Formats: sequence, C-alpha cells, structure tokens
Amino acid sequence: MQAVLHATAIPDHLRGYVSRLLQEVHTGLYIGIVTPKVADGLWDAVTTYAKEGTATLITTTNANEFGFDVRLHNSSTHRMTDFDGLQLPTERS
Repeated sequence: MQAVLHATAIPDHLRGYVSRLLQEVHTGLYIGIVTPKVADGLWDAVTTYAKEGTATLITTTNANEFGFDVRLHNSSTHRMTDFDGLQLPTERS
C-alpha cells in the first residue's frame, strides 16, 4: 500500500524512525510503499511519540469508495467523520 505522512513539530528520534520507512520529499512530508502492518506500526509510533506535534497519515485501501484512508493526530481544526462508510473531514466545533 502507498502511504503519505505529513508531520509537524515531531521529535527528532521520531523523524529518524519515519525516515527509515518512508522517503522525506519535503520538510515533514513523507511518502512510500509499506505493508498494512508497517503502516499500523508507524501510526502507533507517531501517536505515541508525537507529543504536541500534528500528523496526518493517508494510506491506500479497498475498504471505501475513495480508495484511501485518512488518520489525523492532534488536529485542532479537523477530524475525520464516518458518513455511512465514507470518511469525510469535518471542522471541530
């Protein structure tokens, strides 16, 4: 599966870990091909060690009509909401 991770204000050790799995194409923007198990492990590490940093992980999937899945961490403005199987971004109130 393809994975895209956008991360801001994450610790250097987490940035190094992410760089082992994905290629950094721009500051804080990583892309690569990983297995679903690796993507889940990566997300677990990001949510555990990002502290006040923010992160968005987008992975390909066959589970919905869009063909991708979005996970957000520490987003102060948006959250992903499930509408009958469709994940759509909604603003936090």
